[in-house]
Amino acid sequence: MKEFKLSYRVPHRQYASALLGGLIVGLAARMVPGCNIWHLWGGVPVLALQSLIFALGLLPGAWIGSRLLARYVVGR
Repeated sequence: MKEFKLSYRVPHRQYASALLGGLIVGLAARMVPGCNIWHLWGGVPVLALQSLIFALGLLPGAWIGSRLLARYVVGR
């Protein structure tokens, strides 16, 4: 029936967002002397101060990032 078809039509804003996000994450991974997984799985359970600060900053940062993504990239 030939009903299965792959489609690669992605808006240009999504390509730009993925490129910019990858650059920011790559730069941050080189600048920060730690790993986010270590902070969440290793530092928070032992109540390390820098891990608690990371977790407190992660929550609003993820919320703001999701709102920006929904507004400017997805276009809801």
